[in-house]
Amino acid sequence: MPESQPIPTVEVIVREDSAARDWREVARRVYRDVVGLFPGISVEIIDGEENADPRYWPVLKIDGIFPKWERIAARILRDLDFSRWTSLQCWRFGKCE
Repeated sequence: MPESQPIPTVEVIVREDSAARDWREVARRVYRDVVGLFPGISVEIIDGEENADPRYWPVLKIDGIFPKWERIAARILRDLDFSRWTSLQCWRFGKCE
């Protein structure tokens, strides 16, 4: 059953060959950096193999994170080493729209 109030979530999707310890630290840092801007946020580590067919949709203006995403992204880019990243995006994620 869906939550009565949506829980804003940052997902860290990892590959099987990734070092789990490193991804846990990334999730912790993202959480620490973002929770002050968006209380109640969740950071999840997802095994890319287990979630091979995710569905993503653009964030809508009515979504709570929409007006905050620019500040959140700026803080992530300021505080983390993103030299090996291919993107930083904010999407809606789930099994239905």
